[in-house]
Amino acid sequence: MLPIYILIRLLASKEWRVGKSASNPKWVEYIQSRIERAKQWREELPTHEQLAENYRYVRILGKSFRAISISPTNPCGRLLRKDNGSEVSGCATIKGAILSAQGAHPYDHSADFKPARHKTAKADTPAKPEHKIQAFLIRHALMNGQKLHGILTGFDGDLDDLIFVTDELSTGELRADIIALGGKNGRYFPVFIELKVKRELKRLMGQLEGAQALMNIAGQDFIKMLSAASGIPNEKISFDGYRLMIVWPPVSGGKEANRVEDARSKGFLFAEYGQQGDAKYEFKRN
Repeated sequence: MLPIYILIRLLASKEWRVGKSASNPKWVEYIQSRIERAKQWREELPTHEQLAENYRYVRILGKSFRAISISPTNPCGRLLRKDNGSEVSGCATIKGAILSAQGAHPYDHSADFKPARHKTAKADTPAKPEHKIQAFLIRHALMNGQKLHGILTGFDGDLDDLIFVTDELSTGELRADIIALGGKNGRYFPVFIELKVKRELKRLMGQLEGAQALMNIAGQDFIKMLSAASGIPNEKISFDGYRLMIVWPPVSGGKEANRVEDARSKGFLFAEYGQQGDAKYEFKRN
């Protein structure tokens, strides 16, 4: 993987943008392939709400769909089948993924359940702390018509709407925790959201800027994917006004660093999370 600062410099180069676009990198093909799957995914919104109530979520992948857990015990982890205990795998169709979610072990949010991690991870590998926040936000969105602006508060000056689109959108070089569609005054734009439990500003800014730049290369294909997953018409969506949001813990000592203020002046949005017990969070602008 390229170091982020090199990648961003390459992305800023007109020659690199033209050359890569002409050769149609593999991750752009994945964005293109997600358009139809995003449409199919949105057609099942009532079912997604029912699944989310039971801590299930069907994720759109580069080549398939996969049902995963969004429970506090197994956030963003693999599910296990009830019939034989094997891991739930990807499915070519949304219907198949929904059935696999419904046929998964129902008790992964209980204290005695052993969650399934990725096949390359050790069996006892714990979930990343960020995954609990990610799972909580996804579940809230799916149970509230894809809306995130009801839980991420304090952004009324910047956002009238914040619509959950997808998560873990990977380009091979970079991965965005959550992709949302922001709306203001009837116009819509991408919002790239990064979740962290540590205040690593430089790294987070680089990840978000790199992800945005790569999606900009995908151009109208990325816009079509946002439209398909959100139901907002293509013509109302553009990269103009895109926003980069960091969700992280409150500042220690109560005084914000100057570098955060500098990032805010460049258009970055910041939200702090507060934990209420092990399974609930509240979010406010900082």
